[in-house]
Order: sequence, then C-alpha cells, then structure tokens
Amino acid sequence: MAATFCDLASGRAVRVVALESSKDAARALHPEITDKNHQQMAAYRELPDDQLFSHQWVSVDIRPEDLPGYKSGRIVCAECGEGINFARHHTRADSANVCQSCASPATRYWQPLAGGTTQ
Repeated sequence: MAATFCDLASGRAVRVVALESSKDAARALHPEITDKNHQQMAAYRELPDDQLFSHQWVSVDIRPEDLPGYKSGRIVCAECGEGINFARHHTRADSANVCQSCASPATRYWQPLAGGTTQ
C-alpha cells in the first residue's frame, strides 16, 4: 500500500510505502502471538518508522480536473449517449468523443447482460 501527499504550492510530494518486510519483522518480534493481525498490531506499535515505511520525494502531475471544485463542460458519448464530466472522455481516431466504458469495454467494471436494456 502506498500514499502520496502533495504540496500544491511548492509542487513537491512525498510518496510513503508500507514495507512488506514489516510483516516478517512482526513475526520475528512477537513469535508468541499466533493471530497474525494481533501480532502485526503489537509489532507495529514498537517498530521504528524505517522498518514500517519507505518514503521518497516525487513530483505529481495534478490536472485541474482532479482538484476539488473543478467545473468543466459536459460532453455526450458518441456511442452510448451518456454524459461525460471532468474531461474523462477519449477521442477516437475518427474524432468521436466516447466515455471510458465505450473506449475500453473489456476493462470496464460492469458488463451488460443479454437483453438487459431497460427504459
């Protein structure tokens, strides 16, 4: 697991990563605790930060549409007719603007059922 914290004013960001090796450190520190979750919770209270996390300074390209309060125009998908907000459209080779689901049907989180159209 990782998290990135951005300072918009300076453009700097720090990426903090939870180290997988901390699980091994927890087992070594508390072998007497048999429940994995309790073992890790106990060890994580005692282990120093550098055994739990790594961090690095990074830069992050934050687009205006990713910021709170962003207002944008609305585009209608040329294929399914749904509205698309926040510049989350794809422009195909034929210059048609389509939503993410129509641009990449195989990777969308939902799939239509046969005969599942409703009005």
